[in-house]
Amino acid sequence: MSDGLSRFFESAPVQLVCRFALAALFFYAALPKITDPAVFATDIANYRLLPPALVNVFAVTLPFIELCAAVLLVVGIGARGAALLCTVLLLVFTAATAAAVYRGLDIECGCFGKTEGTRVGWATVARDCAFLVPAFIVTIFDRGRYGLLPQRSRDGAGSS
Repeated sequence: MSDGLSRFFESAPVQLVCRFALAALFFYAALPKITDPAVFATDIANYRLLPPALVNVFAVTLPFIELCAAVLLVVGIGARGAALLCTVLLLVFTAATAAAVYRGLDIECGCFGKTEGTRVGWATVARDCAFLVPAFIVTIFDRGRYGLLPQRSRDGAGSS
């Protein structure tokens, strides 16, 4: 990748927009699931990918993982790691949605709780792929410059 393009993706405006967009997405996804884990458990079970014994565990823990990733993205502490986590989650969600579409399941996506009501389809898969763009940008190009903690130099001293 050219130096100019790398500098663009590493710039404060691009990093902050990508981080905040990704954080907003994961906040919006987590909150309805936290408030109604039973509905989310049903949505997870409808995909028929997890053994029944794991459905409730995922329904209770996954929204808090999403929420933690969103908070880290907003404050900029561990933003690259949080974006990597979001990337992995989005890849799993995309694969699960694509598998459901391929198998002909007529189910709600469950991505944003009952606030959404979207059925799985190729448009849902495409939407999830679009969500990957800011996740990849932060994962690859974040240098820790735009968070609440001062960036440390290699010798341990804070930068000014």
